[in-house]
Amino acid sequence: MSVLPAAAAAAERPSLAVISGIGLGQILSWGSTDYLPAVLAVPIAADTGWSLGWLFGAMRPR
Repeated sequence: MSVLPAAAAAAERPSLAVISGIGLGQILSWGSTDYLPAVLAVPIAADTGWSLGWLFGAMRPR
């Protein structure tokens, strides 16, 4: 069993930039998903004839 030198162990850890990029991507993805019904509900209602109340109720996060 060998012990990695500190430099090798540090090289295997993800960098702050990688972790920050993944975190920012998650925030933007969840934010866009939360606001998607507000943007798409009117066109969907116009296309299908469904009421806005029904659409917002169906798209509400559980």
